[in-house]
Amino acid sequence: MANKEALIVFVKNPVLGKVKTRIANKAGDAMALEIYKELLLHTQKITAKTSAERYVFYADFIDDKDTWASLNFKQKMQDSSPDLGTKMACAFRDILQAGHQKIVIIGSDCFDIDEEIINKSFDYLTDNEAVVGEAKDGGYYLIGFNFKAIGEQSTEVLKQVFYNKKWSHEAVAKEATEAFENQKLKYKKLPILTDIDEYEDYLRARVF
Repeated sequence: MANKEALIVFVKNPVLGKVKTRIANKAGDAMALEIYKELLLHTQKITAKTSAERYVFYADFIDDKDTWASLNFKQKMQDSSPDLGTKMACAFRDILQAGHQKIVIIGSDCFDIDEEIINKSFDYLTDNEAVVGEAKDGGYYLIGFNFKAIGEQSTEVLKQVFYNKKWSHEAVAKEATEAFENQKLKYKKLPILTDIDEYEDYLRARVF
């Protein structure tokens, strides 16, 4: 029987010139790559001990030589659509079909996220149908659902939350919670954290 809980981690393949482009504009491609590798290591560290089934979804190709598999992550590809919402919705459907009920997705851009926050997201899904962790820039670093509780409404929920959305603006998280409310989902919010999107974000994060 499948673990009821599943954690999805969305990553980009750490390739020079293809990650953290906004950081690269100020600090160069090499520094952007090193920062992203640091973020990946942090993400691995804080997710490796969760009791949930773990999945890593790559943006471009499955890397059999990296360390995710050794940490018991099942390796999968993100959907080929250029749209982030489509990619996330497809990932949720894929893992739902694998038999999981509580499914949470995170990215790999946040030094502030830790094991306690991830565990809390699954705890919240015991008595709620959705959970979201807002980023300070208005996006979100985590979103998840209890699909058993949502039931037959699941397809419509994914459609309302992820399809035909504009990304990378200051109201992404707000639009997600509005979609929850439109679908009459009971939900909880996690603490607001900082995503590392700009070089200044990285510098501030590394002061502490």
